Amino acid sequence: MTSTRVYRRLFSYIAPFKGLFALAFLATLLFALTDTFSIIMLVPFLNVIFQGDAGESVLPQASLPGELGVLLNRTVGQFVTPDMPADQALARVTGLIIVVFLIKNLFDYLQSVLVVKLEQN
Repeated sequence: MTSTRVYRRLFSYIAPFKGLFALAFLATLLFALTDTFSIIMLVPFLNVIFQGDAGESVLPQASLPGELGVLLNRTVGQFVTPDMPADQALARVTGLIIVVFLIKNLFDYLQSVLVVKLEQN
């Protein structure tokens, strides 16, 4: 059997569950994105802890490769300002990390439930 025939045969088994498969795939994709973002959010957290003050050092746009610095400035930068005291910046960044981890774990749970349901069917 050629590989395309094998894949076609496998997809014929999934065909009745296209919607469930799409939801499981979406949940997996969103989990991967939030998991990556949760790790990226540790950068401003560690900057506040080790540098002791807020400001531009909290959101190091130039020190992160590519678009990661821009992403941090557009997300965490909405909650942390350059003139903010270090303790307030730390509290806000910590709260954001907790929210992102909760969302990430929600997508992980959803993905697990949907994949198990798909496997059972």
